[in-house]
Amino acid sequence: MRFWDFNRNIGSVLILLEFAKKLGLNPHDLLENSGITESQLQEPDAELSAAQELQVIHNLLQKHPRPQALGLKCGQIYTLDSFGIWGYGLRSSPTLGEAVKLALRFIRLTYAFSLISLYETKNHVILTFGEPNLNGDMTRFLVERDMIAAVGLLYELAGPHLKIENLSFRFKSLGTEKDILAGLKADFGARFNSITIPRDYFALPLPNSDPSMVAVVEKMCSDLLERRRLSISISQQVKQYLRVPGMDIPDQPTMAQLMSMSERTLKRRLAAEGTSFREISSAVRKTMAADLLKKPQFSISEVGARLGFSDLSSFSQAFKRWYQCSPQQFRTLNDPQASQTASADSAAL
Repeated sequence: MRFWDFNRNIGSVLILLEFAKKLGLNPHDLLENSGITESQLQEPDAELSAAQELQVIHNLLQKHPRPQALGLKCGQIYTLDSFGIWGYGLRSSPTLGEAVKLALRFIRLTYAFSLISLYETKNHVILTFGEPNLNGDMTRFLVERDMIAAVGLLYELAGPHLKIENLSFRFKSLGTEKDILAGLKADFGARFNSITIPRDYFALPLPNSDPSMVAVVEKMCSDLLERRRLSISISQQVKQYLRVPGMDIPDQPTMAQLMSMSERTLKRRLAAEGTSFREISSAVRKTMAADLLKKPQFSISEVGARLGFSDLSSFSQAFKRWYQCSPQQFRTLNDPQASQTASADSAAL
């Protein structure tokens, strides 16, 4: 599954903003550089790109003074009602096992960024959570959020008698997880991120089982997936990859690999949309360069490195083509005090 292929409902961003408020943060600070408007926040059916939600999460981790274990805390907020028709379908399933299989068939209608798979052994059912290709803090937040949200949904479906035999995290323990995971056995530094459940529980009948409703929900979910798939072009997917915070900006061969197609196919499909990877990459990096230079906490060298330039000189030359001035001049024009913070870069420019 590639979560870039589909737009996402705004519901998860609304949950993140409410979470930020409970943490004592200004929720609107989380919208910085996301392109999310106030009007979208008022529309329950509004859709966003994966990159926009990741920007909100990036801002949350940047602005909270203690970002450790935030993913575990955030995951506790999600309920079946958070997921609209997808959650209703799970609740209507005849057994816990059928609910989980339905969940995975339509996982792209959720807010998950983890790559979730189901494995069955003689005595256990194991849900594994593969890590997205992002930086360490972002990856940890997303996997922990997705896993704890999944645990909450399982309990909501099956009731408190459900036995979660074990949680395993590949991350090292921070020493702060015990209180958050009260009552759950958890291992850290494991080989996989996983949730293990005794197999017998998957045959549990669910109290709100309604097979006829499940059939209706499956049709609605299929239609929604298809509509979202068709609503995002290849060039939009490329833009998402290039703008995701916490991921190195890929070159064209890497982009083709990420999108599970050959480089030749990527070129052809972008050309059919009247553009090219080079054109999109230049436009995205131009915008990101201006955004980053307005933040004095980043040196000009750091901005260039974040945008994938091999050295400061290459970044400076590209920036002059984009804006007809040097990065230092741009920063000074936008914040006269910033000239002092970048003085170490001036000689190289």
